[in-house]
Amino acid sequence: EIESIRAQLASLDEEVRGAGGETGGWTTFEHQVFLRLLRASNMRATDAFYARIRERMPDLPEEKLVDHVRWTSEYDARQVQKRRLLARWRERKAELERKAAEEADELQAEEATLRRQEEERERCLQEERKRKVSEWRHARAAEEQRIAVEQRIAAAEQARLEREQLRSRQQLSREAAEAYRSQKEAERVQAARAEAAANAASKRALSGEDRPR
Repeated sequence: EIESIRAQLASLDEEVRGAGGETGGWTTFEHQVFLRLLRASNMRATDAFYARIRERMPDLPEEKLVDHVRWTSEYDARQVQKRRLLARWRERKAELERKAAEEADELQAEEATLRRQEEERERCLQEERKRKVSEWRHARAAEEQRIAVEQRIAAAEQARLEREQLRSRQQLSREAAEAYRSQKEAERVQAARAEAAANAASKRALSGEDRPR
């Protein structure tokens, strides 16, 4: 019976690995969010549970969510079966202790391995959480720095454009003033020439009248 239980445990472990491991193929973060919301719903996939998880993970396909709910139920069932098998194993170990001391040692080693695995999983989860927080902080700082640089560049470009527009307006004003002065000077010269021509004509007329008739 000990060997049978061992085979069943190995089969359960293989099924867990084949179904996506300890997180059902999801990332640790996604699975933790899922479990937290499911526990908040008393481990029932209610409409409220689906609504909350869609709020937290809006890009998650409906089919993937439904599959993970089913996987969780199957995983929990395997864990219950595994605990029952382990409990039976302990009972048989106590019964056969006098005849199977080596198997008792093996069970203790297995239990120690399970504890180490649990501790290792917890340590990995903590490190993963710390890593994600650190990455998020670095990403936020980088994004803030990028925005600040873009704002400085935009401000400098706006200032340059305003300076160019001011220079253009000043240049146009100078050109208009110069054109106005040139026009007035041309009008003055033209008027002076007209006046000189009129004076000359008047003198010629007077000179002709003074001649003997």
